[in-house]
Amino acid sequence: MIGFVYRHVAFYRNWFDAAGVRPEDIQRAEDLAALPLLSKSELRDAPLQSRLADGVDPAGLVLHNTSGSSGEPFAIYRTSGEENLLQLLRLRAARQYGFRLLDRRADLTAPIGGGPKDPVRHTAKALRLAPVESVDTTQAADKLLRQVARIKPDVLTGYPGVLSQAAQRLPDYPDLHFRPRFVVVGGEPLTPLMRKQIEHGFHAPVYDMYGTNEFNLLAWQCPRGQHLHICDDAVIVEILRGGEPVEEGEQGEVVVTGLFSRTMPFIRYRTGDLATKGPGSCPCGQPFSTLGAVVGRTADYFQVPDGRTIQPFSILDPVMVYDDAWIEQHQLAHVASDRILLRVKLRREPRPGERERLMAAAEEAVRPAQFELEFVERFESHPTGKFRSYLSLEDVR
Repeated sequence: MIGFVYRHVAFYRNWFDAAGVRPEDIQRAEDLAALPLLSKSELRDAPLQSRLADGVDPAGLVLHNTSGSSGEPFAIYRTSGEENLLQLLRLRAARQYGFRLLDRRADLTAPIGGGPKDPVRHTAKALRLAPVESVDTTQAADKLLRQVARIKPDVLTGYPGVLSQAAQRLPDYPDLHFRPRFVVVGGEPLTPLMRKQIEHGFHAPVYDMYGTNEFNLLAWQCPRGQHLHICDDAVIVEILRGGEPVEEGEQGEVVVTGLFSRTMPFIRYRTGDLATKGPGSCPCGQPFSTLGAVVGRTADYFQVPDGRTIQPFSILDPVMVYDDAWIEQHQLAHVASDRILLRVKLRREPRPGERERLMAAAEEAVRPAQFELEFVERFESHPTGKFRSYLSLEDVR
């Protein structure tokens, strides 16, 4: 793959030469450390043709447009052969959860591109899978749930933020009867609160798939536990802090090299995501290395005035229990360098002591920054349909 990319992709040939690295210097995954890390902005700013293999016409390729929820929309091109292979790897993971080829699937994401040329639909047709039914997530809750009920899905997929809200509304419509065997979420971090809301509402197990448009599937939740299996036969995943590999149990930046994307390659590509490095092999016995958890984007970290950097999960998760929870939905925003605001949509009025316990735990976590609590009637989703649970200072600005 490295040899092909050097010979046929002008951007990478120049990138290798500037780093003083020859293709023959890269013989093992560990040798990739000789190359610099590559950001989305570096690729996006280069001419498109220089990023594609020689002689490739973009008009004949499968196009994926990223959502731009990070503020950096990006177009990714693949051949149909590359696309089908990556979709098959995703199907392999879904089969471990019990997915059957004729299962009806309702997908609760806001379609990007979509239509008959949508690559997922194209692959499903080629494999003779049951069609995927897209559900418009911008419609009112009653219409959304009635559309899902009409589909009677065997499997539900979608953004965890959308699915958690739908799950909480379902008891309001006792005339609707459907029960998926399992739910697969992806596209945004799955918080512990969201997981419990989805499991409780749909009475089904929830499995987390971690992927990006650049690579499709990167990792999927082990059917027997919480670790995520890395798709080692399609990608090389590095978890780095300060450019160096982290130890098991430590958090770092997710850097990925794709092994089957030669038309538009990605080598040591900084995804902007943060994850915890898991064991080198999963305790379940499958032959995959693991991630402990995907915890968000690098930009989601909050830096407080004493210089500490805080991951938002750590502020709220200890007090976010679902049993009779009074918080239906929340959004944590770093509104100023010394102020962190929690916006809350209530499920019910907090009982004596509940609000105080939350405030005490959060104030301790963010000190010396100030912590504020605000109640809201509703939240606005990103135009992609995703819901951002955490807004960094840069997002707010």
